[in-house]
Amino acid sequence: PRREFDVDMVTRLLFTPKGDAFLTTTAAGEIVWWPIDADKPSKRFQVRKWGPTDMLLHPDGKRLLVGVEKVQIWDIEQEKMVKELEDPLRDRAATIRRMSLCPDGRHLLASSSDKTLIVWDLETGDVKQRLVEKTHC
Repeated sequence: PRREFDVDMVTRLLFTPKGDAFLTTTAAGEIVWWPIDADKPSKRFQVRKWGPTDMLLHPDGKRLLVGVEKVQIWDIEQEKMVKELEDPLRDRAATIRRMSLCPDGRHLLASSSDKTLIVWDLETGDVKQRLVEKTHC
């Protein structure tokens, strides 16, 4: 089916693992769930006032991970945020830039605008490892 939307507002794209839908993020901070065979979106998540920097679907298909100032974990079925991952040592003004999930879905690696890489345990929310940019003297 033909769908119309403001393509200039799309900041990120991804397919669901089954390929039955795709997700878009907008500059206005919304994530939209588009079923392949439907005429309109089936879900919308308002994650903040401006666009998420990255998003991933968890391998379990039930959770959506969204990069903003922190990592937000959303329950897709309930359409609500269930957890935020935060590193207490990270610069508060920094934003999450990119994210990658371990294939088993247990750990998340994220890069931040404060030049750190952080590995979180997704179940506990604990920081497992923190890498900081090397300073040159």
